[in-house]
Amino acid sequence: MANTDAYTTKASDSFRMEASKLMLAPADGTYNLIKIPKFALVTDCWIQIVTAFTVNASVEIGWMGNGATAVTDGFITDDIADPLNVGLKRGFNVAVSTFPGKYFNGASGAITATVLDKDGAVGNFRVFVQFTVIHS
Repeated sequence: MANTDAYTTKASDSFRMEASKLMLAPADGTYNLIKIPKFALVTDCWIQIVTAFTVNASVEIGWMGNGATAVTDGFITDDIADPLNVGLKRGFNVAVSTFPGKYFNGASGAITATVLDKDGAVGNFRVFVQFTVIHS
């Protein structure tokens, strides 16, 4: 039996890297940080804790949109973000030690940060995301 061609014309010619605003002592809540266009494949995500939070706090990086239910910790869980310690932390899937990524094939969306500043914690952070748009 011969091979059957199933080639695609969908491709990308570049990656985009975007950074969020510096989040200065954010209050409790979920913040939409970076717009992600339709047909974008998110390939990497980082959080930079610029100023450590003063007391126990929780910061998670996730996503919303794409015609699906939002996932508050879809890229970086609080354990990885570790807001009590300054530094740049990278999202990864603890189960398989590779970044799970996210394909926004249904609609556009956004990278989100969900903050719970327990006991009035204050700290500063920013988020970086790398993605590419797959063209038809």
